[in-house]
Amino acid sequence: MMSSCSEIKLKAAVEAANSQCPMSLGFAGELTKISYDDDLVVFAITMDESIVDIDMMADNPDIMKAAIKTMLANAGDEAGVLIDMIIDANANLCFKYIGRKSGKEASIILRASELKEMRTVPYTN
Repeated sequence: MMSSCSEIKLKAAVEAANSQCPMSLGFAGELTKISYDDDLVVFAITMDESIVDIDMMADNPDIMKAAIKTMLANAGDEAGVLIDMIIDANANLCFKYIGRKSGKEASIILRASELKEMRTVPYTN
């Protein structure tokens, strides 16, 4: 029952965040879509390939995962609340980087257990 409630809250939060897409990420790209299917929250990010090498990202998943963990550890309150909701729903988080011109993709998945390890202090409203 608890997991189901957490999943419903997460789905609503993801839908609300997705309604604000696309969101600019500066000159490098934009957050195109946020979705939640099964146990996976996906952040689809379209990148400018003249600035970001999608192949390099795909070829270096450990480096990318470490960079994402650092980014999430320093996330603001809104992102922190969403991460806590993902953890509560025992979901996984995927960052899918898509080349604007080529359509090439590189995806990095953080398992719920990895997210939980990162979070030392949960965010509160």
